[in-house]
Amino acid sequence: MCDKPTGSNSELFSSWAAELPVAFKEVEKESRRSFEISASFFEKLSALDAASIAVAASAIIAIIIKPELNSCLFFQQIVHVLIVIVLLLWASLIFSVLHNYIFARIAALDASYSGLEFLITRMRTGMAIVRDNATSNEQIKVDKLEKEMVEGSLKSQKRIVKWTQILHPCMKFLGYFSVLMFLAAYTIAAIYLSRLW
Repeated sequence: MCDKPTGSNSELFSSWAAELPVAFKEVEKESRRSFEISASFFEKLSALDAASIAVAASAIIAIIIKPELNSCLFFQQIVHVLIVIVLLLWASLIFSVLHNYIFARIAALDASYSGLEFLITRMRTGMAIVRDNATSNEQIKVDKLEKEMVEGSLKSQKRIVKWTQILHPCMKFLGYFSVLMFLAAYTIAAIYLSRLW
């Protein structure tokens, strides 16, 4: 095992130890910012999906209502293409909503994790104060109580980390498929419109 650094190495170690929590907080802040931007993007995508579905559904209904258009093969093809587009947009909308639901769940888990971290820190500080004013018999009881409390909190944190590790890839998968379905719908629309002209 390595001994604690001495002399100038000790100063470097102290500097590193002081900078580490600040750097970790910065990384955590940027990670949360990235998630918030992602959630905002998918909220906008959901609104765009819903509006596009409304426009496409209105066009389908307008064509179906008019009997002279309904019997024309050309307009029947348009209806079929619009139905495919609407289905892709619905899939995009559902994936987008699920993405944001999982994002909200991850945010709640992160808040729980931070709350437990705060609790562990405060608990250790409080127990250190109690331990300083306790007899040796009481110190053993305080140590045992602290160990039990910390272990319980750490188990909860491990469960939170496990769920977060499961939910992150699910959220990314849903996000990718949401965008893919949206792009597929608009690609089909663009291709079909280019054929009409």
